[in-house]
Amino acid sequence: MTDDDKTIKSVDHAGSSYKMRINDSDRERWQEMQSYTDELVSQGYQAIAGVDEAGRGPLAGPVVAAACILPPDREFPGLNDSKKMTLKRRETLYQNIIESAIAYSIIPVSAEIIDLINIRNATLQGMAAAVRNLKHEPDLVLTDAMALQGFTIPVQAIVKGDSKVNCIAAASVLAKVSRDRLMGEYDISFPNYGFAQHKGYGTKAHYQALEALGPCPIHRQSFLKTKLGEACNARAGELGEKCEREVAHHLAKQGFAIIGHRFKIHNVGEIDLVCLRDDMVYFVEVKARSDSSNYGGLAATITAEKIRHIRATAAIFLRDNKMSDKTAVLLAALVSLNNNQEVEHIKYLPIY
Repeated sequence: MTDDDKTIKSVDHAGSSYKMRINDSDRERWQEMQSYTDELVSQGYQAIAGVDEAGRGPLAGPVVAAACILPPDREFPGLNDSKKMTLKRRETLYQNIIESAIAYSIIPVSAEIIDLINIRNATLQGMAAAVRNLKHEPDLVLTDAMALQGFTIPVQAIVKGDSKVNCIAAASVLAKVSRDRLMGEYDISFPNYGFAQHKGYGTKAHYQALEALGPCPIHRQSFLKTKLGEACNARAGELGEKCEREVAHHLAKQGFAIIGHRFKIHNVGEIDLVCLRDDMVYFVEVKARSDSSNYGGLAATITAEKIRHIRATAAIFLRDNKMSDKTAVLLAALVSLNNNQEVEHIKYLPIY
């Protein structure tokens, strides 16, 4: 160890003490990965947020997005792309980052939403939500490869950004550690799948567990369809859910965040989709029929009694999710189908 080597002491998530040794190569990498941010600061940017995700590829569990604004007067030597770091290094830097960051935000997007709008849209939704949930508004956003839409501030997508820019690497650590911890909790809720070990990825042991036990509620049915056949994705064949997925996918492309699917309160009502955009919550009732010549007739199937149930259910959703201060909008998504029961057109009408 050289004279300049040092150790950083920390306590990991399990409560064990750990000393992270920092050497010259760690410091050199920090400086190299900080150079692009320093250049942006020289251009006048001050609050630069890095954004990344973890968990796009697994068969189970959420995809987790994180955003982070690092302080300009603090270095985090040892930081790197989270996939290139040891577990203990990630845990140590995770703790250092959340204690010192100007702002950070971590957003999981569930397997259900992934199945509904696909993994790419779910990832974009999580990353956008992570930026919007930062307590300190950034004046520039840097992402790992994925371009975010709908922001008035500039957004730059940097290929392999988690190994090139420190604030993106920091976000990757927050996302990776948070997701790994979630999968450890799921391992307790759904034992015998081995989630604590493989984190939901498609290992041999995971496939063996699937063959023996079948999928559990956190498995991504859309991923299993291609891996284990149609039997694992029976729900996806239902026409109603197919139409809901098409509407959700369409709304996601328009910048809506899908935050609920088939939200149901016993003896009150059920709402097909719940979406968020521009601080407004949209409750969407999906209706479909083959003959789309008369949308008015289709809309008329949403009766006054049905609307009362939707309103009551929406009020409970807002209350339970601490969103009662937001404006609620009721929408009907009217879906026209062709003779092959494929979606041809979607029309949205307000429900009064």
